[in-house]
Amino acid sequence: MVGMLQKKILRDTKENRWSFLAIVCICSLGIALFSGINLYVTTVEAAVSDAYKQANLADYWIYKGEISPAHLADLRSLGEVQEVQRRKVTDITLPGTSGAVLHLHALDETATINVPELLEGSGLDGSEAQRPFAGQPLC
Repeated sequence: MVGMLQKKILRDTKENRWSFLAIVCICSLGIALFSGINLYVTTVEAAVSDAYKQANLADYWIYKGEISPAHLADLRSLGEVQEVQRRKVTDITLPGTSGAVLHLHALDETATINVPELLEGSGLDGSEAQRPFAGQPLC
């Protein structure tokens, strides 16, 4: 009895070996795809988290025409506020047919919140505020 059962199992296995191999391959590809997507997502999450920490991105922005030092002191006195920094933001339309708009952020001091990432060149050293643009009249 056991001999006949073993012969039937071997015969069925030989007949269906390609189907079994196809199922194993499909399962392996599914596991590899899932593992790859999981690795990609965790890598992107880590990179985004590092970028947020390096830039020290603000949780809230307050838009107001003019913010005085007294306003800054009031904001700093709030319980959950860790850091306050003011900046002036303006849009300048560039002359010409391109219609390009230059979006400027100006700070009184070194950026500690929403620190821009310098991709090329070097940062300002502080002496630039004393010099006008070469050959350009001041408006």
